[in-house]
Amino acid sequence: MQIYFMRHGQTEYNTLGLVQGNTDIPLNSTGIAQAETARDYFAAQGISFDAVYSSPLIRAVKTAAIAADIPEEDVIRDCNIVEMGFGEAEGQMYPVIHNLFFHPEKYVAPEGGETIDEVCARTAKFLDEMAVKYGSTDKVILASTHGASLRAVIQAVMPVPREGFWRGRMDNCVCCKINYDGSRYTLEKMIYPLKGTELPVRGPEDLETPEK
Repeated sequence: MQIYFMRHGQTEYNTLGLVQGNTDIPLNSTGIAQAETARDYFAAQGISFDAVYSSPLIRAVKTAAIAADIPEEDVIRDCNIVEMGFGEAEGQMYPVIHNLFFHPEKYVAPEGGETIDEVCARTAKFLDEMAVKYGSTDKVILASTHGASLRAVIQAVMPVPREGFWRGRMDNCVCCKINYDGSRYTLEKMIYPLKGTELPVRGPEDLETPEK
């Protein structure tokens, strides 16, 4: 099995530097164009998907539908890959959760928000469920998710100390290809559809984003 985990396209909250979390913000016109670029990239590489999963939030669902070139109603919603909840910090400027990005090992969730451990636990559950459902098949899956939850997925596959949780940048529509061989997951490469580039991953040091 292969799973392509992809971050959603751009939203207005992204451009304004506002915390989104579980707030259901749609893609803006740039985000839609980014998802279309991802679709074209997958098509050019001969990649098609046997199943398409997404966080229930519309920005992720829309990205999945466009990138996989399927109707939105065919996208399977899964709460385990929804974005990290930020509680009362949602809708505020990013500095309100400064420690999450710069000192994740010291991060304390805002009132009503999730801890990093909680996000890691549910994304790991998603991986476990995919392993049970698809096992050692040759199915190719697309999973549309978010910045924090995508890093939690990577953490489950290639653990790093908590202070390295945010290693590298995950821009809109960045994708990581993860393989399952019937017993374990491995992170094969990072894909940057908007740049038309791919980066093999051998270890955490390879998660650094190439220069723009």
